[in-house]
Amino acid sequence: MEELKYRATQVCRRGASEEIPLKCDQVRIFVVDDQPTIASTLADILRLSGFDAVWFTDPRDALTAAASDCPNLVISDIEMPRFSGIELAIQLKALHLNCDVLLMTGHPGYLDLVDRAKKRGHNFRVLEKPIILQKLITEIQNRDGGTS
Repeated sequence: MEELKYRATQVCRRGASEEIPLKCDQVRIFVVDDQPTIASTLADILRLSGFDAVWFTDPRDALTAAASDCPNLVISDIEMPRFSGIELAIQLKALHLNCDVLLMTGHPGYLDLVDRAKKRGHNFRVLEKPIILQKLITEIQNRDGGTS
């Protein structure tokens, strides 16, 4: 947990010359799911677990917010209309934001999209729905910043 607090106070980078200091010492998490009940409930649970969580139902809104408010972690559903969680993850990394991405899905068929992204050099962790809270918390605590 100390590692997470340390990383939360680090600086996120957008491009080589611009640095944006984080505003708090909590781990900042964006939860993205097109189903408002899932997004808000997961964010509430994460807040109760000590994280600074904000939820979005439109991945484009999350991407816009991430440009000015650097999250440490984005937890996103894969299957969403108009803009998938994988597209969101790739665009976040294209902004050179120093944040981890954890994808979730309730449909194993969407793991093909994860495999295609992997072949293009993007390696994202995936949790299957329904989310087991303790597994999610452990995943957050054990993240190493190694997603790309």
